[in-house]
Parts: sequence; structure tokens; C-alpha cells
Amino acid sequence: MDSNIAKGIAASVLVVALLGFFLWREGRWTSGERPGPTETGDRPEDCVRAMFQAAREGRAAEYLDSFCDGLRASLDDTARSMGDRKFREYIQDAATPIMGMAFSEMAVREGTEATLRCELVFKDRNEVQRFTLRKAGGRWRISAMTAAERIQPPVPYGKKVFD
Repeated sequence: MDSNIAKGIAASVLVVALLGFFLWREGRWTSGERPGPTETGDRPEDCVRAMFQAAREGRAAEYLDSFCDGLRASLDDTARSMGDRKFREYIQDAATPIMGMAFSEMAVREGTEATLRCELVFKDRNEVQRFTLRKAGGRWRISAMTAAERIQPPVPYGKKVFD
């Protein structure tokens, strides 16, 4: 076997193993279910998971409650201008294709502000977003987030690593 092919296969296996580990470590990989939140917790990443779950299920009020500050005001304006039905469809369309997520580079400052990197896994690509969260009203809420940056995984979701 060509050494470049062997190195590529080894790198692909490592990426898949690391993603699986992160999903398993977060307790979100169970057989027959899509990774995602089923309840909210007291960690910043739980807020992000709950936001995506609310979006996937079209629960607009809970989705909006995941945000605070200027970002919340902006999303409220968007929801009002689109109307309830269209806004629900919009957030569902954005969240439904997500197959999984992994968090890294988390930093919590003074127990009231956190930043984290979230890698979203889709069938054909991965996207990375960075979130800033603030503890408000006793729970974490998203105060800022970057636009999603598309990255191409070495092995697309669902593709066999070995034939």
C-alpha cells in the first residue's frame, strides 16, 4: 500500500475516533438517537445544546430564551418581522440537518462569562462556531456568536473509512 494512502487512512481514522470520543464524553451519543440535548444543565455547553434542540423542535420561545443582550434583541426583531410560523420553520431548517456536535476550547471567567468552540457535524461538511455566554438569571445564555465557518472533514459523515 502506498505510504501516502496509509497516512491518509490513519489520519481519517484518528479524526473519526476523536469525534466519537467527544460525542461519547459529552454523554450525547446513544444508539438509535441523534446527538443532542434532552435537558438543560448548568454548563455553558448545555445552553448551546439546548438552543439547537429547541431550534430543531421548532420551540421558538425556548430558542429565543437561550440568548441575552443585543443578540436576543436582534433575534426578537427577526422573529417579529418573520412571524411565528416562518420563524419556527427558519430555525428548524437551520438545525435539523445537524448530525452531531463537539465542544472544545472552553474557558470560563469569574463564573459568569464563558467562551467555547462548537463544531457542528453535517452529512456533507462540518461547521465551526464560537460562542460567548453570560450567566444571567442563574443560567447561561448566549450573548454573542460568530458566523459559522465551513470546514471540510477528512472523512465525510457516513462514508466508509475502509472498503
